[in-house]
Amino acid sequence: MAHARSPRSGRMLCLAVRSTVVLPRSVATLDLQRRENLLGIDQHPEDDTPIVAVPLLDLEGEASPQKLARIGTLCRVLDRTRMPDGSQRVVLQGLRRVVLRSIDDSRGWFEVETSEPTYARVADAELGPGVERAMAQVHELVRVDSRYSEELPRVLALNTSAAGHFADLAAAKLHLSYADRARMLVETDVQRRLDLLGKLLEQEIARGEVTASLHGKVEEEKRRSLLREQLRVIQMELGEADPIEALVRELESKVAAAEIPETARRACTRELAHLRRSGIGTEESSRIRNWIACTTS
Repeated sequence: MAHARSPRSGRMLCLAVRSTVVLPRSVATLDLQRRENLLGIDQHPEDDTPIVAVPLLDLEGEASPQKLARIGTLCRVLDRTRMPDGSQRVVLQGLRRVVLRSIDDSRGWFEVETSEPTYARVADAELGPGVERAMAQVHELVRVDSRYSEELPRVLALNTSAAGHFADLAAAKLHLSYADRARMLVETDVQRRLDLLGKLLEQEIARGEVTASLHGKVEEEKRRSLLREQLRVIQMELGEADPIEALVRELESKVAAAEIPETARRACTRELAHLRRSGIGTEESSRIRNWIACTTS
């Protein structure tokens, strides 16, 4: 490992993150593979010297000062491990937002000067309703999406006294895209951050409802398939003919006897295979019977 070199006076190491946005009051693991990040972390002393993790606004090509967001997260390095392939895995604890005042990449890695964001003074009473709405959405999200633990509302409920902290913690716990996490990070206005959190929670709830609906349909189809198979077994044990097989054989005879083009015959074969899967007495089976009847008449 190279000897650590201190950043220039007033500057801190800046990591350009591509896959994970480090939010304040969260812990994130980054796999550093890009040359500028590896050079920078090699120069960083293994102590409590903070660094700044900044998302990229453009993920295409090489990182540059112009591609860095102007809001980053001041972080403490909790752990760092050199991997067999030469990359480094670092665990960062997000502390707070900082504004990037200047960016220097002259030494092959990014060093930044930062300042504190300017926050508008908003009374807690004005932010309280937004926090309450978000908490209600979190409860609904846990109900519809099995990816989220029932512990999530309880954890967030302990952090509702400070709206900005609450929004950051909630965003860190959600399964958000890189772009949406970056949007939450760069939003320094607490009210707008709460509003954005509400929109993202709405999207997650909608996604959870769609997933649950699809899962329910799959489970119902599995249940129907099992019941049809059980019915066939019972009919065989009782010496009764399988009605769906009887119907398919009847239609197969009609198709075989009909003078129709080869393309139509192949289409009938596909429909008959579909009929076996759909079962007797369904709307689909009625449609197939009528279609084959018209085709072979």
